[in-house]
Amino acid sequence: DESAIIQPSTMIIGAGFYRWAQHFERQSIPSTIEQNIDEVLGNVSEAGIESFESLWDSEAKFDPYSRALPKHGLKMASIYVPCNLMRADIDAEIAVVVQRCLAAKELGTTIVVTNPDPVNWNNTPKPDALIRRQTTALETLGQQLRQHGMTLAYHFHTSELLEGAKELHHTMLHTTPENVRLCLDSHWAYRGCGNSHLAIEDLIQLYGDRITSLHIRQSHQGVWTETLTDGDINYKFLFDYLDKRNWNGLACIELAIEDGTPFTMDLCQSHRESKAWLQSSWSRIGNI
Repeated sequence: DESAIIQPSTMIIGAGFYRWAQHFERQSIPSTIEQNIDEVLGNVSEAGIESFESLWDSEAKFDPYSRALPKHGLKMASIYVPCNLMRADIDAEIAVVVQRCLAAKELGTTIVVTNPDPVNWNNTPKPDALIRRQTTALETLGQQLRQHGMTLAYHFHTSELLEGAKELHHTMLHTTPENVRLCLDSHWAYRGCGNSHLAIEDLIQLYGDRITSLHIRQSHQGVWTETLTDGDINYKFLFDYLDKRNWNGLACIELAIEDGTPFTMDLCQSHRESKAWLQSSWSRIGNI
Protein backbone atom coordinates (compact mmCIF):
# COMPACT_ATOMS: atom_id res chain seq x y z
CA ASP A 1 0.00 0.00 0.00
CA GLU A 2 0.98 3.65 -0.32
CA SER A 3 2.08 3.81 3.32
CA ALA A 4 4.86 1.36 2.53
CA ILE A 5 6.55 3.82 0.14
CA ILE A 6 9.91 4.96 1.43
CA GLN A 7 10.08 8.76 1.38
CA PRO A 8 12.59 11.19 2.88
CA SER A 9 11.25 12.96 5.99
CA THR A 10 12.55 16.31 4.72
CA MET A 11 13.57 17.66 1.36
CA ILE A 12 17.17 16.97 0.34
CA ILE A 13 19.27 18.99 -2.09
CA GLY A 14 21.71 16.86 -4.02
CA ALA A 15 24.16 17.13 -6.89
CA GLY A 16 24.32 14.72 -9.81
CA PHE A 17 27.47 13.08 -11.06
CA TYR A 18 27.15 13.95 -14.75
CA ARG A 19 28.73 17.42 -14.84
CA TRP A 20 31.70 16.15 -12.86
CA ALA A 21 32.09 13.18 -15.18
CA GLN A 22 32.09 15.53 -18.18
CA HIS A 23 34.77 17.66 -16.53
CA PHE A 24 37.23 14.83 -15.99
CA GLU A 25 36.51 13.17 -19.33
CA ARG A 26 37.51 16.40 -21.10
CA GLN A 27 40.93 16.77 -19.48
CA SER A 28 44.13 16.16 -21.46
CA ILE A 29 44.48 12.95 -19.49
CA PRO A 30 40.91 11.71 -18.98
CA SER A 31 40.00 10.28 -15.59
CA THR A 32 36.96 9.34 -13.55
CA ILE A 33 35.09 10.85 -10.63
CA GLU A 34 36.32 8.07 -8.38
CA GLN A 35 39.93 8.87 -9.26
CA ASN A 36 39.26 12.44 -8.10
CA ILE A 37 36.71 11.68 -5.41
CA ASP A 38 38.07 13.96 -2.70
CA GLU A 39 38.16 16.90 -5.11
CA VAL A 40 34.59 16.21 -6.25
CA LEU A 41 33.00 15.62 -2.87
CA GLY A 42 35.02 18.40 -1.28
CA ASN A 43 33.65 20.86 -3.83
CA VAL A 44 30.09 19.55 -3.49
CA SER A 45 30.29 20.03 0.27
CA GLU A 46 31.83 23.47 -0.07
CA ALA A 47 28.97 24.46 -2.38
CA GLY A 48 26.56 23.80 0.49
CA ILE A 49 24.99 20.69 -1.02
CA GLU A 50 24.25 17.78 1.29
CA SER A 51 24.02 14.73 -1.00
CA PHE A 52 25.83 13.36 -4.04
CA GLU A 53 24.18 11.08 -6.59
CA SER A 54 26.82 8.78 -8.03
CA LEU A 55 26.78 6.58 -11.11
CA TRP A 56 26.58 3.25 -9.29
CA ASP A 57 27.55 0.76 -11.97
CA SER A 58 29.91 -1.38 -9.91
CA GLU A 59 30.23 -2.54 -6.33
CA ALA A 60 33.90 -1.58 -6.63
CA LYS A 61 32.76 2.00 -6.00
CA PHE A 62 31.79 1.11 -2.44
CA ASP A 63 35.25 1.54 -0.95
CA PRO A 64 36.09 5.01 -2.31
CA TYR A 65 32.67 6.37 -1.36
CA SER A 66 32.67 4.72 2.05
CA ARG A 67 35.87 6.62 2.83
CA ALA A 68 35.10 9.95 1.15
CA LEU A 69 31.44 10.57 2.07
CA PRO A 70 31.99 10.85 5.84
CA LYS A 71 35.24 12.71 5.30
CA HIS A 72 33.35 15.49 3.52
CA GLY A 73 30.18 15.31 5.58
CA LEU A 74 27.99 14.21 2.67
CA LYS A 75 25.10 11.81 2.21
CA MET A 76 24.54 9.58 -0.80
CA ALA A 77 20.75 9.62 -0.54
CA SER A 78 20.40 8.42 -4.14
CA ILE A 79 22.32 6.51 -6.78
CA TYR A 80 21.93 6.28 -10.54
CA VAL A 81 22.03 2.61 -11.54
CA PRO A 82 22.20 1.39 -15.15
CA CYS A 83 20.29 -1.75 -16.09
CA ASN A 84 19.39 -3.68 -19.22
CA LEU A 85 15.91 -5.14 -18.86
CA MET A 86 15.58 -6.31 -22.45
CA ARG A 87 17.72 -9.41 -21.96
CA ALA A 88 16.51 -12.96 -21.95
CA ASP A 89 18.10 -13.47 -18.53
CA ILE A 90 16.22 -10.63 -16.83
CA ASP A 91 16.15 -12.39 -13.46
CA ALA A 92 19.95 -12.49 -13.41
CA GLU A 93 20.15 -8.79 -14.31
CA ILE A 94 17.69 -7.88 -11.57
CA ALA A 95 19.71 -9.88 -9.04
CA VAL A 96 22.91 -8.01 -10.00
CA VAL A 97 21.19 -4.62 -9.74
CA VAL A 98 19.67 -5.44 -6.35
CA GLN A 99 23.04 -6.60 -5.02
CA ARG A 100 24.68 -3.36 -6.16
CA CYS A 101 21.92 -1.32 -4.56
CA LEU A 102 22.24 -3.15 -1.26
CA ALA A 103 25.92 -2.19 -1.17
CA ALA A 104 24.88 1.46 -1.55
CA LYS A 105 22.26 1.02 1.17
CA GLU A 106 25.10 0.40 3.61
CA LEU A 107 26.17 3.98 2.83
CA GLY A 108 22.71 5.37 3.55
CA THR A 109 21.17 5.31 0.07
CA THR A 110 17.39 4.95 -0.12
CA ILE A 111 16.52 6.16 -3.66
CA VAL A 112 17.58 4.12 -6.70
CA VAL A 113 17.25 6.06 -9.96
CA THR A 114 17.33 3.94 -13.09
CA ASN A 115 16.92 4.63 -16.79
CA PRO A 116 16.74 1.21 -18.45
CA ASP A 117 19.18 0.93 -21.35
CA PRO A 118 17.84 2.03 -24.74
CA VAL A 119 18.05 -0.09 -27.89
CA ASN A 120 20.93 2.23 -28.82
CA TRP A 121 21.94 5.81 -28.08
CA ASN A 122 20.66 7.13 -31.42
CA ASN A 123 17.11 7.73 -30.18
CA THR A 124 15.62 4.55 -31.59
CA PRO A 125 12.22 3.67 -30.06
CA LYS A 126 11.86 0.26 -28.41
CA PRO A 127 9.51 -2.29 -29.98
CA ASP A 128 6.33 -2.91 -28.01
CA ALA A 129 7.37 -6.41 -26.96
CA LEU A 130 10.56 -5.15 -25.35
CA ILE A 131 8.70 -2.36 -23.55
CA ARG A 132 6.26 -4.89 -22.08
CA ARG A 133 9.11 -7.12 -20.97
CA GLN A 134 11.04 -4.23 -19.46
CA THR A 135 8.00 -2.86 -17.63
CA THR A 136 7.30 -6.20 -15.97
CA ALA A 137 10.95 -6.35 -14.93
CA LEU A 138 10.86 -2.82 -13.48
CA GLU A 139 7.90 -3.78 -11.31
CA THR A 140 9.81 -6.82 -10.06
CA LEU A 141 12.94 -4.78 -9.42
CA GLY A 142 10.99 -2.11 -7.57
CA GLN A 143 9.23 -4.70 -5.43
CA GLN A 144 12.50 -6.35 -4.46
CA LEU A 145 14.14 -3.05 -3.61
CA ARG A 146 11.14 -1.96 -1.55
CA GLN A 147 11.42 -5.14 0.48
CA HIS A 148 14.90 -3.92 1.40
CA GLY A 149 13.68 -0.43 2.33
CA MET A 150 14.71 1.26 -0.94
CA THR A 151 12.67 3.17 -3.52
CA LEU A 152 13.00 2.67 -7.28
CA ALA A 153 12.61 5.89 -9.31
CA TYR A 154 12.13 5.56 -13.08
CA HIS A 155 14.11 8.04 -15.20
CA PHE A 156 13.87 8.85 -18.91
CA HIS A 157 15.74 10.55 -21.72
CA THR A 158 14.55 11.36 -25.26
CA SER A 159 14.07 7.83 -26.60
CA GLU A 160 11.38 7.05 -24.03
CA LEU A 161 9.37 10.01 -25.35
CA LEU A 162 9.32 8.89 -28.98
CA GLU A 163 6.23 7.61 -30.79
CA GLY A 164 3.75 9.24 -28.46
CA ALA A 165 5.97 8.66 -25.41
CA LYS A 166 4.79 5.04 -25.51
CA GLU A 167 7.67 3.74 -23.38
CA LEU A 168 7.19 6.32 -20.64
CA HIS A 169 3.42 5.97 -20.53
CA HIS A 170 3.38 2.17 -20.63
CA THR A 171 5.94 2.07 -17.84
CA MET A 172 3.94 4.38 -15.61
CA LEU A 173 0.55 2.85 -16.41
CA HIS A 174 1.60 -0.78 -16.00
CA THR A 175 3.68 -0.53 -12.84
CA THR A 176 2.36 0.16 -9.36
CA PRO A 177 3.04 3.41 -7.49
CA GLU A 178 4.37 1.55 -4.47
CA ASN A 179 7.03 -0.27 -6.50
CA VAL A 180 7.96 2.21 -9.25
CA ARG A 181 8.17 5.92 -8.52
CA LEU A 182 9.33 8.70 -10.86
CA CYS A 183 12.55 10.65 -11.09
CA LEU A 184 11.30 13.66 -13.02
CA ASP A 185 14.01 14.89 -15.35
CA SER A 186 12.37 18.13 -16.33
CA HIS A 187 14.76 19.16 -19.08
CA TRP A 188 14.62 15.82 -20.87
CA ALA A 189 10.83 16.07 -20.75
CA TYR A 190 11.16 19.53 -22.30
CA ARG A 191 13.76 18.69 -24.93
CA GLY A 192 12.48 15.21 -25.72
CA CYS A 193 9.12 16.67 -26.74
CA GLY A 194 10.50 19.34 -29.06
CA ASN A 195 11.29 22.00 -26.44
CA SER A 196 7.76 21.94 -25.05
CA HIS A 197 6.79 23.41 -21.72
CA LEU A 198 3.36 21.84 -22.19
CA ALA A 199 5.01 18.42 -22.13
CA ILE A 200 6.45 19.04 -18.66
CA GLU A 201 3.17 20.41 -17.33
CA ASP A 202 1.16 17.47 -18.66
CA LEU A 203 3.65 14.93 -17.40
CA ILE A 204 3.41 16.45 -13.93
CA GLN A 205 -0.38 16.40 -14.03
CA LEU A 206 -0.39 12.75 -15.11
CA TYR A 207 2.29 11.32 -12.83
CA GLY A 208 3.22 14.03 -10.36
CA ASP A 209 1.97 12.03 -7.39
CA ARG A 210 4.72 9.49 -8.11
CA ILE A 211 7.63 11.93 -8.11
CA THR A 212 10.26 10.89 -5.58
CA SER A 213 13.23 12.77 -7.00
CA LEU A 214 13.98 15.57 -9.42
CA HIS A 215 16.84 16.05 -11.85
CA ILE A 216 16.88 19.81 -12.38
CA ARG A 217 18.65 21.39 -15.36
CA GLN A 218 18.06 24.59 -17.32
CA SER A 219 18.69 25.95 -20.79
CA HIS A 220 18.68 29.34 -22.43
CA GLN A 221 17.50 29.50 -26.04
CA GLY A 222 17.87 25.74 -26.24
CA VAL A 223 21.42 25.49 -24.84
CA TRP A 224 22.18 24.10 -21.38
CA THR A 225 23.12 26.80 -18.91
CA GLU A 226 26.19 26.82 -16.70
CA THR A 227 24.08 27.10 -13.53
CA LEU A 228 20.46 26.74 -12.56
CA THR A 229 18.87 30.06 -13.39
CA ASP A 230 15.81 31.54 -15.03
CA GLY A 231 15.61 30.25 -18.59
CA ASP A 232 13.59 28.22 -21.05
CA ILE A 233 11.77 26.25 -18.35
CA ASN A 234 9.53 28.11 -15.94
CA TYR A 235 9.95 26.00 -12.81
CA LYS A 236 7.25 27.82 -10.83
CA PHE A 237 4.58 25.38 -12.05
CA LEU A 238 6.53 22.40 -10.75
CA PHE A 239 7.53 24.01 -7.46
CA ASP A 240 3.96 25.17 -6.79
CA TYR A 241 2.59 21.72 -7.62
CA LEU A 242 4.96 20.04 -5.17
CA ASP A 243 4.46 22.65 -2.47
CA LYS A 244 0.70 22.10 -2.49
CA ARG A 245 1.41 18.46 -1.71
CA ASN A 246 4.00 19.18 1.00
CA TRP A 247 6.45 17.19 -1.08
CA ASN A 248 9.56 15.81 0.57
CA GLY A 249 12.00 14.24 -1.83
CA LEU A 250 15.39 14.67 -3.44
CA ALA A 251 15.94 17.79 -5.53
CA CYS A 252 19.08 16.97 -7.49
CA ILE A 253 21.01 19.72 -9.27
CA GLU A 254 22.10 18.04 -12.48
CA LEU A 255 24.22 20.44 -14.48
CA ALA A 256 25.65 19.56 -17.90
CA ILE A 257 27.47 21.26 -20.73
CA GLU A 258 27.10 21.00 -24.49
CA ASP A 259 28.20 23.07 -27.48
CA GLY A 260 27.47 26.68 -26.61
CA THR A 261 27.25 26.29 -22.82
CA PRO A 262 29.16 29.16 -21.14
CA PHE A 263 32.13 28.28 -18.97
CA THR A 264 32.90 31.20 -16.67
CA MET A 265 33.36 29.60 -13.23
CA ASP A 266 34.59 26.48 -11.51
CA LEU A 267 32.22 23.66 -10.66
CA CYS A 268 32.05 24.50 -6.97
CA GLN A 269 30.79 27.99 -7.79
CA SER A 270 28.36 26.77 -10.45
CA HIS A 271 26.79 24.38 -7.94
CA ARG A 272 26.78 27.00 -5.18
CA GLU A 273 25.00 29.47 -7.47
CA SER A 274 22.59 26.75 -8.58
CA LYS A 275 21.65 26.03 -4.98
CA ALA A 276 21.19 29.75 -4.34
CA TRP A 277 18.84 29.99 -7.33
CA LEU A 278 16.83 27.02 -6.03
CA GLN A 279 16.52 28.67 -2.63
CA SER A 280 15.41 31.99 -4.11
CA SER A 281 12.99 30.41 -6.59
CA TRP A 282 11.46 27.71 -4.40
CA SER A 283 10.27 29.18 -1.13
CA ARG A 284 9.82 25.76 0.47
CA ILE A 285 13.57 25.20 0.53
CA GLY A 286 14.63 28.78 1.12
CA ASN A 287 16.13 27.91 4.49
CA ILE A 288 17.80 24.62 3.60
